[in-house]
Amino acid sequence: MSRLAFVDIETTGLDVDRAEVWEVGLYIESSDPSEASSDDGEYSWLLPVSHLGTAEPEALKLSGFYERHPDGGAKTVGRDQLFFLPHFAREFESITRGATLVGANVRFDERFLDRLLRAQNTSPSWHYRLCDVEALAQGAMRNPLPMGLANSLNSMAARLILVTPEFKAHNALEDAKAARCLYHMVVNQFVP
Repeated sequence: MSRLAFVDIETTGLDVDRAEVWEVGLYIESSDPSEASSDDGEYSWLLPVSHLGTAEPEALKLSGFYERHPDGGAKTVGRDQLFFLPHFAREFESITRGATLVGANVRFDERFLDRLLRAQNTSPSWHYRLCDVEALAQGAMRNPLPMGLANSLNSMAARLILVTPEFKAHNALEDAKAARCLYHMVVNQFVP
């Protein structure tokens, strides 16, 4: 059975050696609907941040850290809603075992997740090949320049006169769902 793991993360910066993952969104599905699994579905994790001093202010602002994370002062989320890192690492590894990671600029996410899991004494076991939906869209649209997830999704939908769901950018689960939508648009050849 082949499984797809549509993933997105929010981080405190772009440098994999200094920044931390604070939010992970995941949508798992079997590539063959007849082989659906009990793991299929959506997952979302908020993770603790231990070094805000090394965070990039623009990254925190762009991702809504201050509004959505208790370490940023968000009032709607309590610290009791944060996942203990070792538990997250084991759960994420188990859910994504053998799955292909799919996302917008998925290599970025994979590098951070690999580092995070290994720091928790957990070895990533997702498939070694990754699938970048932005690269898929570039080829399908014959566009030589990277467009970004929102632009890819919106551009393709407009060209196809399709209505796509509203997604909140820089929300890990919403971005994972947008990547899934774009993936299916390209793979199912909804491209002129």
